[in-house]
Amino acid sequence: MTLESHPEWLTYEDCQHLLRLYMGHGFGRRLWDDLVVRGKLPGYRSTLSQQTRHRWAEVLAAVEGSMKKVVR
Repeated sequence: MTLESHPEWLTYEDCQHLLRLYMGHGFGRRLWDDLVVRGKLPGYRSTLSQQTRHRWAEVLAAVEGSMKKVVR
């Protein structure tokens, strides 16, 4: 899976893989779940598998939107 080629619906593990490719690090499971519960990261509950799924474009927009610009 690459940043350009990935499925539309991703699991936590898939998002972590893409975040490591994009930023060099991911988020811990506890922090990730807390951010999803608080609405900081978009997540959709699948009724069939009872798992939370994510869309990469929405996750990327949320992560980039939360970054602060560093002024030197």
